[in-house]
Amino acid sequence: MVFDFSVKDFHFYLNQQSNNFNQMMQLKIVANIKEEYLGTVEYSSEDDCLYGKVIGVHGLTAYEGQSLEELRRDFKAAVDEYLELCKERDIIPEKSCKGSFNVRVTPKLHRLATIKADEKNISLNAFVTMALEQAVRA
Repeated sequence: MVFDFSVKDFHFYLNQQSNNFNQMMQLKIVANIKEEYLGTVEYSSEDDCLYGKVIGVHGLTAYEGQSLEELRRDFKAAVDEYLELCKERDIIPEKSCKGSFNVRVTPKLHRLATIKADEKNISLNAFVTMALEQAVRA
């Protein structure tokens, strides 16, 4: 789906969805715009602009624009600047989704998941991967 509309169009669209307005304003639309980096798209009624931040990268990696095209350009520039800064400082760049993350659960849930994984003769990682795959398909 191609998005090509202005901030005012975006605001108008959200107002038309009045019963879902609060939910939509809280929703961060994830857009994979550049390689392995993900970013959010949000609307600021105070500044009358779209803005976002790169997900999973610490530090100041924000961008903004009056249209989605401007937002995409500023997103790309923010990521390019981040990558250049990492190169200058000889730092390995962080990525939005690198394929591993920590999950904190209660000891009881940890124990139950370990038992289920053992019953299926698979690792806990494989069990959690299966559960996540089912959850994102739902």
